Amino acid sequence: MTDPRPSRHSARLAAAIVALGGLVAGCQSLPAVPQQKPSAPLVKPVAPVKFRTFSVLPFIGVPGNPADDVISRMVRGSTDRAARITLNPTATIDFQLRGHMTAVAGDASGLVIYHFDVYDLAGRHVHRVAGQEPSGASSGDPWAGVGASTLDHIAMRTLDALAAWVARAE
Repeated sequence: MTDPRPSRHSARLAAAIVALGGLVAGCQSLPAVPQQKPSAPLVKPVAPVKFRTFSVLPFIGVPGNPADDVISRMVRGSTDRAARITLNPTATIDFQLRGHMTAVAGDASGLVIYHFDVYDLAGRHVHRVAGQEPSGASSGDPWAGVGASTLDHIAMRTLDALAAWVARAE
């Protein structure tokens, strides 16, 4: 036979429901608070990140065509980034950029290992961007397996890393 008296848990639950009902009823009887328009924005607008301009020094370890392709991709891709690449010898620059790239051939695929050194105008090394990108297989010259998409990835990843570095330095 079950005990007809409510359990201690049931009694607590009922008391909580009654108390909550009283709070809700009390809230409904309060007068509405007039809405005021804020006089100033609550969030400060974010200032645009300043950009820095980099000139490109000759690459090391890269045949002419792949080096030219990476540089031209970086110039085109940098127009709306915090790190801008210029080939204009009379442009005002903030840093110089020198690329080092090596292509390595494997049995089924290749790999391009790269790093870009950033120098200030006094010639001091101030930053490095490094990475590697898979490339196609080739027999003989490992650069023969390096396609346009590989060079594009290298250029865009380098620009992203340089832009992030510029943003952190601001």
